[in-house]
Amino acid sequence: MENWEYSAGFMAQAVWFIEFKKVVQLISAGKTREEIRRACVEENLFGAPNPYRSGRMFGYLTNRAAAMDAELLELFLHSDMNTQKIINLICILNTDRLFYEFVYEVYREKAYLGIDTLSLGDISAYFHNKAARLRRWAAGMNPPSGGCEPAIPGHCAKRGWLQPRTRKISGSPHHCWTFP
Repeated sequence: MENWEYSAGFMAQAVWFIEFKKVVQLISAGKTREEIRRACVEENLFGAPNPYRSGRMFGYLTNRAAAMDAELLELFLHSDMNTQKIINLICILNTDRLFYEFVYEVYREKAYLGIDTLSLGDISAYFHNKAARLRRWAAGMNPPSGGCEPAIPGHCAKRGWLQPRTRKISGSPHHCWTFP
């Protein structure tokens, strides 16, 4: 994880659970990466608005699926939908450093302390502190906060961690996993 690059790319993505599930099923069926790409881009498997978007979805989803080993892939295929959503989340966390660190540093702490609200101030403070710690961002690269801050509450709500209107955290501290 130390060599991960920071990227705000996840903020341009959606959770895409149904599409992720299709990609995993294609991999399980023995399809090659090129066959999956063809289905996604040329046949518009996901119903994307244009080929460019289909290609981006293909890239994100196959990278996410590649984060699974064979055992996790089998578990995904034979699990109920809630377990599949958790596996999808694990794959997202394994492929997006910025979102992983947000969950670890902000969401996990809030849930552990029993604080049931995630404020925009919490999100802003996270990105402000992150930018200050990263020389690359502080040295002139635009910090990702402009594009990420507004997207984080929506992504958290889609995962069922946050009630969309009240911004109250859903669940209890045992829903926050201990990450290595």
